[in-house]
Amino acid sequence: DGNFIAVEGRYSIVFIETATDKIIYRLTLRNQELNTMNTYSGIKWFSYDSVTMLFWGTRNAVIRASWDGKKAVIMNTYRFEPTGEARASLPNETVITTENGHPVIFVVLNGNDRIAKLDLDTGKVLWQKETGLAPYGMVLANGKLYITNWAGSIPHGDSLPTAGIPWGKAFVDAKTGAVSSGSVSIMNPENGETLREIGVGLHPNDIVAGPAGQYVYIAN
Repeated sequence: DGNFIAVEGRYSIVFIETATDKIIYRLTLRNQELNTMNTYSGIKWFSYDSVTMLFWGTRNAVIRASWDGKKAVIMNTYRFEPTGEARASLPNETVITTENGHPVIFVVLNGNDRIAKLDLDTGKVLWQKETGLAPYGMVLANGKLYITNWAGSIPHGDSLPTAGIPWGKAFVDAKTGAVSSGSVSIMNPENGETLREIGVGLHPNDIVAGPAGQYVYIAN
């Protein structure tokens, strides 16, 4: 409703009242027996069924909390296990929307190189699909998901040099050893099919959509 700002700290969420610029509540994760760290991305307000909620990413989970204007209470923890060589799934950006009046959430799993789609009410994973390497930002525009991949496309074959990023391999510059590409994956939100992958320069991060959904804008 514009009356509050929620800010991610490493181990807490701080709620600030906009009218007074004062902190009115602090939700500390260590006090919730979660003992986890936030990933500094993915924080979103969402209202559904007359409840105001907040979502954000931690080391291996997305947390949902309710907010009544005075206090936040954790409602659900959606956990994602690391896959392959990853030591953490690292949920980053989230997109929350409704499909046929039913709430769903899309979650970028930076450590797993995947996007997951969940039913918010049941917590059921509807699908998990590979993106490019180290996905970070995500936006829904004109009926498609656009995901920034820090380290570009997944290497196949031995035609170009690769190195760790830190989990798995990415294309790198032979002289410097630095990651040599970045990309944006375009996916069908219904089934997770990758429709296209576009090269956009090095280390694409935040991504936003124009108001009509005709363009998306990426910070490299």
